[in-house]
Amino acid sequence: MIRIIIFLLMLSSTSSQAQRKSLPNLKFNSKSISYTSIKDQQKDPHKVKAKFVFTNVGSSPIQILEVKPSCSCTTPDFSKEFIKPKQTGFIVLQTTTEQLKNNGLVYAVVKTNSNTDTYIKLVLNY
Repeated sequence: MIRIIIFLLMLSSTSSQAQRKSLPNLKFNSKSISYTSIKDQQKDPHKVKAKFVFTNVGSSPIQILEVKPSCSCTTPDFSKEFIKPKQTGFIVLQTTTEQLKNNGLVYAVVKTNSNTDTYIKLVLNY
């Protein structure tokens, strides 16, 4: 009886580890971007666009389910399709230079189907 219980516990542990490895997982190049580092790349001096790039380092497709900015002054854009393993996706936060300067930072909370980071905070600093 004890052998059966030990076997079932080992089987359960192995199964849950395999399931975790098969789920999607995001890795961002950076979760925080400073305005000074992207200032020269801006086409409009009154608007700021910050692009956050990520890679699916898991073994199944990942999806961005929702991007909620910290204020109505920030507009998000993001990869709408599923991102396959080893492929990259993006999230762009756009705000005005004035709002960013006044607030000091804007951020967005990203909801995914990832197994490690279901909610991720991305920050754009002035």
